[in-house]
Amino acid sequence: MPPRKYSPPAMPKIERILIPINFTENSKQALQYGRFLADKLGATFDLLHVANPRQVRGQDDVARLFRGTPGSTLEVYNEEQIQAKLNDWVREVGLDRRVRNDEIEEGDPADVIIQIANEQKYDLIAMGHHRRASIGDFVTGGVVEKVIRHVGCPVVVCGGSYQPKP
Repeated sequence: MPPRKYSPPAMPKIERILIPINFTENSKQALQYGRFLADKLGATFDLLHVANPRQVRGQDDVARLFRGTPGSTLEVYNEEQIQAKLNDWVREVGLDRRVRNDEIEEGDPADVIIQIANEQKYDLIAMGHHRRASIGDFVTGGVVEKVIRHVGCPVVVCGGSYQPKP
């Protein structure tokens, strides 16, 4: 009887990659790795930055007055500052494009990443490990751990010293 040939299991095609970014070094590595995978797999990628609501709306007395007013001048100004900072950061990483408005969201990072990844049916997420674990993370889990548990696609976690070679 001839030996059987090995057939690898069918893998789902990766066409869309989500890359959450947050200005950290690990986030830069995730962007570089996500771009590398997109190039190798013929996929597209989208960036996602989840801003802290306090960062968008501010903490001073004037900001508190406008909290219930979406689209207020102060909120729009802060969103423009965030977008400008993201554009500069993305340029530093070597990506020649502007960050779109729909790539900036506000809220809890894990919840927003999970919601967008599931609703828009991404095939892969490449994200940086954000920080060292805190005591609370051992109880509830950090952002990366929550995302891994609640999305319907694989998650590549970047951190440490690995640099992909083109």
